[in-house]
Amino acid sequence: MSNNYLGLPILVFDLNVTNGPAQLEGITVNISSPVGGSGGGLSTAYLYQGSTLVSTATVQPSGTRFTNITFAEIPGNVTIPFTVKVDVIGVTAGPGFTVSASVFGPGITLGAQDGKTQILAEGAANGNVITVVSAGPVFSLAGSPTIQEVNVTPGGAMTPTFKYTATFNVNVTAVGEDVNMGTTQSSWPAFWTSSSALAIIVNGGGLADAGTYGTLHVGYSIPNDVTVLSGALNFQIAKNQTVTIPVTYTWTVTGGGANTYSAELQQINWYETNGTTYVDPVSDIGNWKTSSL
Repeated sequence: MSNNYLGLPILVFDLNVTNGPAQLEGITVNISSPVGGSGGGLSTAYLYQGSTLVSTATVQPSGTRFTNITFAEIPGNVTIPFTVKVDVIGVTAGPGFTVSASVFGPGITLGAQDGKTQILAEGAANGNVITVVSAGPVFSLAGSPTIQEVNVTPGGAMTPTFKYTATFNVNVTAVGEDVNMGTTQSSWPAFWTSSSALAIIVNGGGLADAGTYGTLHVGYSIPNDVTVLSGALNFQIAKNQTVTIPVTYTWTVTGGGANTYSAELQQINWYETNGTTYVDPVSDIGNWKTSSL
């Protein structure tokens, strides 16, 4: 149906019973109310054990409770995956709204085989924040991001300098409308040269400002078979079209010692044909990061 997303996955979690099998009798999932600038809402929620639907419930702001659970046994010492999906309805044009879900041990009711003993559940699971829009780009990666290291130490220098190049092959699909993006020379480039767009990760730890490691450069070209706009400063991806954009980020490190470096693409910029600009985060999914060198 138009402007609806039926069965949107918003949470995946595992249950494991340490001693003996148990029956899942009830579970409360905290589903956030839509937040943002687009109209729309959430109606029915679905609980799956693996790929099998075991329960449905009406989304409630105080906690969506699944109680009418079809036989959902969890064998002893076996991890069983569960998925929560929701129906998103009535999404209107605009920047979209966000939705997320979580589940905590106290909200889970497990029963032992004797039908009387209740089992205390522990732990928690938090889903990613998902943005729902009526139309716009869908971003994905073609293959895994890569990183290269080259020694570029000037002749006679005592301290070594290394140049790092991270490459992301970004797929862009225009869903429901044409999508406009800017080149490196545009006033609204698709990929920025800033730490908000690319995070450099040192020694596998926290995110570091790319400016700390020399000037950050980005390179990408207008893809084939798109409409070139504004004197080749911008381009338009047609509705339902998919293009792949190879994007490279480079930076240098002098005196890095034994440090290792990786890079994570954080966000991508685009704009509608009416000129409204958007910044879409992409790193929440977790696969937008290179390995470490």
